[in-house]
Amino acid sequence: MDQSTLVLAVLPVLLLSLGLTIWALVDLSRNPFPRHLPRWAWVVIVVAVTFGSIVYLVIGREHGRAG
Repeated sequence: MDQSTLVLAVLPVLLLSLGLTIWALVDLSRNPFPRHLPRWAWVVIVVAVTFGSIVYLVIGREHGRAG
């Protein structure tokens, strides 16, 4: 497997991760009261932890909210 094939294989995963991180940060900025933790803690988790955006979207996000 050469380098260009490896980049093409990893690129969709990186784009998905970036998209989820952006989505989580935008949702977090619009959410006045995230669940379980203060906003600053969720920002640290979303940015610093590999699956932090998924953790926020599953646990910290207010479910049933439109938008």
